[in-house]
Amino acid sequence: MSDQSPAGHRSADNTHLSNGDSNIPPYDPVLDVSNSRNVTPFGINADHDQEDIKRSILSIHRDKNLTLEEKTKRIQRLMTGKWVQERNTPKEDTAVVVNDTDKDIEATKEMGCKHYRRGNKIFAKCCGKWYVCRFCHNENETHEINRHKIEKMLCMKCNEVQDCAKECQNCGEVLGKYYCDICHFWDNDESKSIYHCHLCGICRIGKGLDIDFYHCMRCDACISIDQKNSHKCIEKRLQTDCPICFEDLFHSTRQKCGHPIHNYCFEEYRQTNYVCPVCLKSVDDMSAFNAHLDEVLSQEVMPEQYKDVQAEISCNDCEKKSCTKYHFIYHKCQECGSYNTKVLGTFRTEEKETYSESEDDDDENK
Repeated sequence: MSDQSPAGHRSADNTHLSNGDSNIPPYDPVLDVSNSRNVTPFGINADHDQEDIKRSILSIHRDKNLTLEEKTKRIQRLMTGKWVQERNTPKEDTAVVVNDTDKDIEATKEMGCKHYRRGNKIFAKCCGKWYVCRFCHNENETHEINRHKIEKMLCMKCNEVQDCAKECQNCGEVLGKYYCDICHFWDNDESKSIYHCHLCGICRIGKGLDIDFYHCMRCDACISIDQKNSHKCIEKRLQTDCPICFEDLFHSTRQKCGHPIHNYCFEEYRQTNYVCPVCLKSVDDMSAFNAHLDEVLSQEVMPEQYKDVQAEISCNDCEKKSCTKYHFIYHKCQECGSYNTKVLGTFRTEEKETYSESEDDDDENK
């Protein structure tokens, strides 16, 4: 007599299949790559030498089917492939069972991954594998998963494969205190407030629309309600790529200038840069830095041959032009006091005076 129950059967690893969907394979630990560190870089392999890079770049340049923008992006990704791989590779294995190596999750006896606390895994139809979340999938695969097309999940408490839901239909376990049936997103982190924006089409951190966020139709993005009347509108601001990693900007932070950029890219970029990579405006309050430069330059004496040299500059912050004393490195905007400027040209004081006098003579003769 068969020991198979009418509701379904159990696989070798005691996984209960009750959905009857032959397209969903039994849960197989071999297919569960949640602990895998086999990250495939989008770029060259680490052992490629300079000649390989040159050949790849030439091949991209010669491809007549690519636009200039596509060629630029591919070369950028080629050159930064190893760096992106190292940045995205987990420092530790990301186990998904109760004894997860993530210290925070282990301390709270929560299941999940390094990205989210949740009690389930999702089935990726695109590659036939199980992952805890879409980020785990995207870090281990060369393609991205479509969150809206996820249909099946696995309860990590009882190993039941079933349709996506907030609770397990077999053991009743609440898999996520927050669950979105549109994005198929679970989260057990009680410190977060999460809401789904039907206009963005995704879930975002916050209490909700018209509570602490509102959706700007021109920006096509959710903006803090405190900035409703003061934020700088940039049309379709999130329908562009991050200026650092060239990936999509749907998950991003916004700088003072209004241009969006990924949180992790922004924090890393700020370690060595203080201007927006798009418009070159300062991304932080530079008043203390400017005051420090004022003090340093006041004690600095330029060589004799440069004492009467002036520089015409353009300020990246206030977008105005002015003239100031020439310096080898720093030039202060005479309008807003910023040192975030670029030199348009140099001249000696007497040359400027002669030029101004000739302009006055021309005006008198008109």
